[in-house]
Amino acid sequence: MKRVILLRHAECSGDGFCGGGNDPDLTEEGKTQAQSISAALEVIRPGFIFCSPMKRCRQTIAPYLRKYPAQNLIVHDSLREVDFGDWEGATAENVQKRDPQGLNSWFRNPIDESPPGGENLLELHERVIAYWKKVVMAECSDTVLVVSHGGPIRAILSEIAGAGPEGHWRFLVERGSFCCLSIFDDGISVIESTNFTSECISSFFQTRSKQNGRHT
Repeated sequence: MKRVILLRHAECSGDGFCGGGNDPDLTEEGKTQAQSISAALEVIRPGFIFCSPMKRCRQTIAPYLRKYPAQNLIVHDSLREVDFGDWEGATAENVQKRDPQGLNSWFRNPIDESPPGGENLLELHERVIAYWKKVVMAECSDTVLVVSHGGPIRAILSEIAGAGPEGHWRFLVERGSFCCLSIFDDGISVIESTNFTSECISSFFQTRSKQNGRHT
């Protein structure tokens, strides 16, 4: 069995739609969160890290990587957030004023409809899940970390839950939070926890380590 930890990036700057075509930095609060995340990762000690190329993801794990620069790391475009196209950086209120028909169509059917120049949820799911199955699931480390965004993490959770793109919005994934998955040797995947804070995930792994120690 191995564990896959899904980490959504810490708080970032900017308002409105913030997807794969928008690359803001972390806020000061986000940088504080990144320090707490680094402390949690020192407890988890992932054997491999997969990361979105967006700055808000790379900055989230930067404090940890400064302490452990030899960490195995792959940065890949497949883990980018969904692309909101022409709506990037705009609020829903602003888009409603300039493109009410497009926004309403997207709200009604985000699986098939996409923002102008952007992606729909089906395209996001196909991109993320293809990479998840081909690359992430093939990694043999006992503990794997995936650093990404709300959209890709929801896609993974929805896939494991058997809900597909239709279940995308059933999962709440907070910024700076961890989700813990167990992947068994027969390929069965189980969602152990969602929205763990840095403190909760640290306690979770410390408890599991003590339990494993008693069983050896």
